[in-house]
Amino acid sequence: MSTKGNAGGENAEAFRDDFLTSVQSMYSEGLPDSYFLPTLRLNQVLLKSLAHYERFAKRHGLNFNSLLVLMVIRYAKEPCGQRLISDALWLPKQTVGSILSNLKKKGYVGESGSPADGRAKVVSLTEDGLRFCDGVFSELHSLENAALKELEVEDIEAAARYVDAYVDAFERGLETSDASD
Repeated sequence: MSTKGNAGGENAEAFRDDFLTSVQSMYSEGLPDSYFLPTLRLNQVLLKSLAHYERFAKRHGLNFNSLLVLMVIRYAKEPCGQRLISDALWLPKQTVGSILSNLKKKGYVGESGSPADGRAKVVSLTEDGLRFCDGVFSELHSLENAALKELEVEDIEAAARYVDAYVDAFERGLETSDASD
């Protein structure tokens, strides 16, 4: 390995150590020390997962949120409005509107009046969008399936339960914090 590569690795390690020390002092308030590294690891794993999905999306000229919006539109049982997509993904309506605008420019989605309410607009995939999504999601599902086959079903279920419990607890904390503002 080159000296330049080692210097970068050493700098990253020193930065990581300094970062951990700073974060640990923040987390030490109100929690036993034994919570620090597992909490940090959980957040690290969640961010790493999002980073991999973002990398996959960029490979296809998208960002992570655009990938999710296309997934909702592709697999929804009925045409979707902006509000439904926003609610399904916990994204602000403005963010979804911006994403839909970009997807329209790319020719992946079209807009029409809602069959239920002519004043409302719904989006659906164009033929180009359908072909694009089918290729992207086929590749994504293959990657996910290959990764999941390396794990035991019980481990997948446990991971989902634990992350869900953490996310629910975090949400309760946000709601309490929002109520006190």
